[in-house]
Amino acid sequence: GLNVTEVAHDYQPQVTQFVTKELHATNSYDTWHGTKNVVKEMRKICSGTVRNRNSTWFTELSDKMKSTKTHLYWCTKNCTGSADDLQSKIMNISLHYQGIHHGCHHESRCRQPGYVPKRKLLTDPAAIRALESALK
Repeated sequence: GLNVTEVAHDYQPQVTQFVTKELHATNSYDTWHGTKNVVKEMRKICSGTVRNRNSTWFTELSDKMKSTKTHLYWCTKNCTGSADDLQSKIMNISLHYQGIHHGCHHESRCRQPGYVPKRKLLTDPAAIRALESALK
């Protein structure tokens, strides 16, 4: 028969239980489901009403929604199966947006000489905290 070692699926507790208890296999979620909660939190902090600007949402984050989602997909694809590596790569997104690139992949554009960021750098401590909270 077929030896199943890992099953990737959308978030279904019954499937998760079956995979881990019956198949004794590694349980994984597909990348869309794995990132959707972060994207949901990002929507809250990237836009909003003028009244809530710089309290619940931050103008410095308004141009980072789509690129953060792209970064998340890259992180899940390149984490080598390690939860610690995945978390480290995801939390590096905040540093990247602050212009700190020592944790970025050595082939990334941001590590090349003459790199000029397309997006405004994060400098507001409250916006940085909000982004890091959304990424956790």
